Amino acid sequence: MWTHAKRLHKERIASGDKDYHVNAFIHCCTDDQNFDGEREGIWKKWKHFYDVASHYDGITGIDFSTNADFPEPLKRYQFHKMRAIEHGAIQRGIPVIPNARWGTPETWEYCFDGIPEGEMLCVGAVGSGLGNIENRPTFDAGLRKLIALKRPPALTVIGSERYPIFREVRESGIAIFQYDGETCSYFKEKGGRYV
Repeated sequence: MWTHAKRLHKERIASGDKDYHVNAFIHCCTDDQNFDGEREGIWKKWKHFYDVASHYDGITGIDFSTNADFPEPLKRYQFHKMRAIEHGAIQRGIPVIPNARWGTPETWEYCFDGIPEGEMLCVGAVGSGLGNIENRPTFDAGLRKLIALKRPPALTVIGSERYPIFREVRESGIAIFQYDGETCSYFKEKGGRYV
């Protein structure tokens, strides 16, 4: 996650290890305030973001919020920011697993633009509303649309993949690589119910 990558970068640079490398990808599937705050946000301090990311194997795409109650221009702007940050990383030679995020059906005409076909994609179950059963049909329909349009051979899922839609995806022959978000990690560490 970006906050951990940023902390490690600061420690390594302070110790004089300017050429360090971490065999991991950075993800930003967390509350926007953790990667896009006023002072330390990656949109405003994109050079710093790319500097840190250059020490890693790559990034999974950035997951700016696209809440259903956002005005349409703000939703489009958030999708634009995702693709712009990913494109900037690619231009700098930083490998990217593009993030796929969709909202309610009206966003489907533009939310998949710029996502490559036939490549591994990242899907954030974090902040997707999947915990509320009434949100699942919209999420499921959007994921099916993404798969039909982009035909990914694999998905990296940040957050819980214990939802029926991900079982359906696996059964269709698409590999799923799951990585915990903060909520999953919290429940696993505290021995509570895994979400």
